[in-house]
Amino acid sequence: AKSLLNGMPSTTEWTSRVSRMKTWLKQRANWIDSNYVRPPAFATPGGAVTNGFAAVIRGTNGTIYYTLDGTDPRAMGGAVAGGARAYQGPVALSTSSVMTARIKNGSSWSGLTTATYTVPQDMSGLVITEIMYNPPVFGKWMGEDLEFLELKNSGSTALNLGLMSFTSGISFTFTNGTFLKPGQFFVLARNTNAFQERYPGVAVNGVYTGRLDNSGEMLELSTFAG
Repeated sequence: AKSLLNGMPSTTEWTSRVSRMKTWLKQRANWIDSNYVRPPAFATPGGAVTNGFAAVIRGTNGTIYYTLDGTDPRAMGGAVAGGARAYQGPVALSTSSVMTARIKNGSSWSGLTTATYTVPQDMSGLVITEIMYNPPVFGKWMGEDLEFLELKNSGSTALNLGLMSFTSGISFTFTNGTFLKPGQFFVLARNTNAFQERYPGVAVNGVYTGRLDNSGEMLELSTFAG
């Protein structure tokens, strides 16, 4: 029976409708869960961690595959990517990493889950040994095309530059997994072709955007955590 007030359903009928809607939503959610692989979850969703931190991935509806360099554990076409590893238990991290994970159940893959972990390092050994700004014209190249920076690891242990960025003056982000061994150099150029013509045989490790201010400026190199 309906209420005589504005033709609204009675309390009993309204309660029944809400109950039917809840039942339908539950059944729909269960159907979706049965047709799709639920993504994995990280026990700690990224952030600054200590050296040796054990990253835990949770997920029970298949095999968890993960990478530590930000690449997708699922290869094009649906196979397991060459650099992916099957998760067997907590993963100890000694360097900053972008951890990505998916669950594979048969031929089906879950969505991608990502967490970025930053491990503190002693960066006192990292120095900028050369800044080439306002260079002279060389052949067909304008002076600004010949700008470059040279970094060196003057310390005794390897440094992980991955996720670090020049955030002031020029723009450049080091690819995750970029290591600089003791005594090793890293050259950033503005124009690879111009640099290699001017300095044949010297490798260019990266190309930055922007340009060095000839009148001087602040250059800032930041860790992922700022």
